[in-house]
Amino acid sequence: MISALLALALSSFIIAGAVSAFSRAARNVSMDAAALEQWQQADWALREMARDLARHGRFGCALLGWRKADFSAAAWHLRLAGTAVSFNKLAIDGEGKLQRFEGVPQALPGASLLLSSCLASHGLGLGQWSRQGETVALHPALPVAYQQPGALHLPSLQLWMPLERRYRLHADGRLERVSVEAGDDKQEAQVMLSPVRAMRLKVLVQEGCAQAGAWRFWEAWNGAGEILAAQLELDWQPEGERARTLSRTIPLASGLACPS
Repeated sequence: MISALLALALSSFIIAGAVSAFSRAARNVSMDAAALEQWQQADWALREMARDLARHGRFGCALLGWRKADFSAAAWHLRLAGTAVSFNKLAIDGEGKLQRFEGVPQALPGASLLLSSCLASHGLGLGQWSRQGETVALHPALPVAYQQPGALHLPSLQLWMPLERRYRLHADGRLERVSVEAGDDKQEAQVMLSPVRAMRLKVLVQEGCAQAGAWRFWEAWNGAGEILAAQLELDWQPEGERARTLSRTIPLASGLACPS
């Protein structure tokens, strides 16, 4: 009888230890899964921001310059090529100016369009274009003859419904993204990552043919030279861990066109 009780007590002790070990292992697995999910979210946010930075100001072969007002410590405003507008015919007047696009099948819900080419680009705001049927008219007509200033390059001509991406870092550490498409009044914010303590932008700038590129914080850049690359940095503190600085470098240009 006594031996049976001892065996039962020993079995209970062994079972309790096994259950405790299993519970600890399950908690560790749960913590590891949560940590992995945090890091996957951080990697996704970094890749999305880097991709948007690489596309900022690029409309076909046209490169619109980065503006100082595009970036601040808590807000980034990116201009991206959204939806390309298709057309099948151009109407050019006797003065070598583009009057209208014909055969435009898709809806154009927004007030803004962007006309890009390898030589020049033009933003078209309210009152600078109108639509009737499948014809989009320009007001005023825009030059396409090479000898005219600001002339468009017909072979590379593209018409866009631009897309805006706005990143905002809130005081509570939420890094949000809002996508604003042409004609879309809905501006639903998407939380990219949290908590983020700071976001920074550095640029690799070449100011002359005799100089190599030098890294500068965006706030310290005076606007001179060509941006060869950008570096995105996020100060992020995952739950239960120390703060980390996440970074990614984005190549942007090959350098100034210098005589050999």
